[in-house]
Amino acid sequence: MDNIVGGATKVKALVSIWKTEFERYHHHQSLFNPFRSGRHFVYAYKYVMYYIHLLEILKDRDTLRLIAPKIRKASAAIVNHAAVWEYLCKTYLRVLFSTSSI
Repeated sequence: MDNIVGGATKVKALVSIWKTEFERYHHHQSLFNPFRSGRHFVYAYKYVMYYIHLLEILKDRDTLRLIAPKIRKASAAIVNHAAVWEYLCKTYLRVLFSTSSI
């Protein structure tokens, strides 16, 4: 999962998701087209939310801290950025309180 979501790496992109040829070259939007442009933003959202969930299960406080700046700057790269940021902050606090003696 670390290969998909650039947590502790020096890669600038938050999520490395392969875009289909259709998304790269065709920009028409259709409500009934399942391959319409922008689906990679939805997939990025799902991958990041799942990655945060896995980090919570593993109680990996350091990686949560490392991906926070990338997620904060990725408002144009994922759908529903505010929900991802809120989930990350709440998860970090839950992990922080469960791993420390506060």
